[in-house]
Amino acid sequence: MRLKWTIKRDREVVYTGTLKSMQLFTGMASLKETNGGLYGEGECINGVKVGPWCHYYKNGQKMSQMRFDADGLTHGESLLYHDNGVLWSRKMFDHGKLIELSQSFYDSGALESETHYDQKGRAKSIKEYFPSGELRHTMEFELGKLKHEQYYTL
Repeated sequence: MRLKWTIKRDREVVYTGTLKSMQLFTGMASLKETNGGLYGEGECINGVKVGPWCHYYKNGQKMSQMRFDADGLTHGESLLYHDNGVLWSRKMFDHGKLIELSQSFYDSGALESETHYDQKGRAKSIKEYFPSGELRHTMEFELGKLKHEQYYTL
């Protein structure tokens, strides 16, 4: 059985058939690109991704590793990778809402930015770095509104 996927609202839906006559898929899914390469794998219930999922670049490198709750919302640690295999982004989710600390990295592995979130998923502070590791830009927020911003030069 050939599985397909599409985006509906804010979630990726896995199905068989056509868009006009979708049959939502339940079971372990292995999603393939048109060229036969692996796009993603994980479990679905009624077309909704649940539990751990991995997605892959066309070159076979892992693109992402994340978990989904029963409603298909990202929950727990979410990791994204550059196509060279280096970690690109680390984020924590609570049922679709960003929490705690998110980090992004240059393809060299150096820290690019870090964002701290409040309990409602709003950014509290953001720090961005040059590839050399030197601080480039900071922003501080209060209740989701920018309160202070500063740029730095090398």
